[in-house]
Amino acid sequence: MECVVKPILGVVFMICTSLLGVKFWPSVFSKLSAALDLHEESCPNSTLVEFMHRFSSLQAKDAVMFVCQMLLLIGYAAVTNLCGTHLWGCFIAGMSFAQVNNAHHIWVNQTKRLTVWMLRLFFACSVAFTIPLDKLLNPKAFWQGLIMGLGPCILSKVFCAVCMGPPRFVIGWAMVGRAEFAYLIAQTAFASNMMTPDVYSLTIWALLWATIVAPLMFRFVLARYAKLNVTPPTAEEQEQLEQDPAYLKVSEGLSDLYAVRKSSKDSSASSRTSRDRVRQRSTCEMATQTEAEQFLQAGVALQL
Repeated sequence: MECVVKPILGVVFMICTSLLGVKFWPSVFSKLSAALDLHEESCPNSTLVEFMHRFSSLQAKDAVMFVCQMLLLIGYAAVTNLCGTHLWGCFIAGMSFAQVNNAHHIWVNQTKRLTVWMLRLFFACSVAFTIPLDKLLNPKAFWQGLIMGLGPCILSKVFCAVCMGPPRFVIGWAMVGRAEFAYLIAQTAFASNMMTPDVYSLTIWALLWATIVAPLMFRFVLARYAKLNVTPPTAEEQEQLEQDPAYLKVSEGLSDLYAVRKSSKDSSASSRTSRDRVRQRSTCEMATQTEAEQFLQAGVALQL
């Protein structure tokens, strides 16, 4: 009975929260943002504004939205955890802010570094630690995982899009991509004794094959399709495209991704610059010391 009630309650909760994400939260955050802007303009020296400027570089409305995102994330995850998994609530919480302007940009800027390291630690501790290396390096698991990866993981997705017209291979290879969630599902099944170590090892191999091959092939077929079929948009089409909400969402996401990569490159470049300066300084010191020794040796030779 419990295995039936919990999924039903989870679906009902998802429907209700989805309606809130479409109808309720956008209007609430719009009114809240306007009220905070008015408060910041009318009372620039208020306690709230001073507190935000002291402990955060965000504006008051952006900081409040980030706090609401965290509260909604924790609350929804706690509720859906009772229905089976907290990941469901995390997905619903993110979906609740899909119609809120600037929400994705605020979240990425505040969590990008923490998210990168937490993902590394999470998958290292949850998935990598559970892989039985003796079973994974077994030749039998290797070739069986290869067959499983080529069949169910790759070819089944590619052939699903044969009726989609010219972009059939672009769509098919796009569906091959396996996110980290697939590894987590396999690890959960293995931890629940639903998989033997042998089956878990060949499943990991199958997912690895799909993870490695999919980006390379998708880049190839996408470039080939763009070269053969895509033409530059006209001025009217470009204007209509820039007014499309979906296009704006994609542009915002790409801008956030570019900002994250640029910040990481800048930090690595600054670290390389500091290392180069240290090396140059040590080289100059060694050269100066060598010149001094040569000068002393020349003076001694002249005295002799």
